[in-house]
Amino acid sequence: MNPKGEGKKKGGLKVHMLTDVHSETPVFAKISEAKMHDKKFLTSLHPCRGSMLVFDKAYNYYLQFAAWSEEGVNFVCRLKDNANKQVQEVLFEKTLSKEEFGVYRVEHIHLDYKENTLFTFGLLQR
Repeated sequence: MNPKGEGKKKGGLKVHMLTDVHSETPVFAKISEAKMHDKKFLTSLHPCRGSMLVFDKAYNYYLQFAAWSEEGVNFVCRLKDNANKQVQEVLFEKTLSKEEFGVYRVEHIHLDYKENTLFTFGLLQR
């Protein structure tokens, strides 16, 4: 909260963490200022080929996704609502009732991002 007229700002920290799901232990952590954008954490990661990373859409960084795709690193992240995607092929589709949960569509898409470059990845929708 920023008090009006005093020019003071409340400080804060964020902890970004990479966890090994098999051993249920953290393997990398970074502390940042609260005002730092979450996606900047991704440049601190150096996953090996075949890794599977999962994060929320605050970490959405298309340029990093493209680099990881070329390096054979897998990832799951929700796309932002304004993502410029071009569906190449629907790989799986299922109609879910209101009571059902899960993946209802898997698409092969091309994604256009600021650097005017396309890259390809799979899109899960649930």
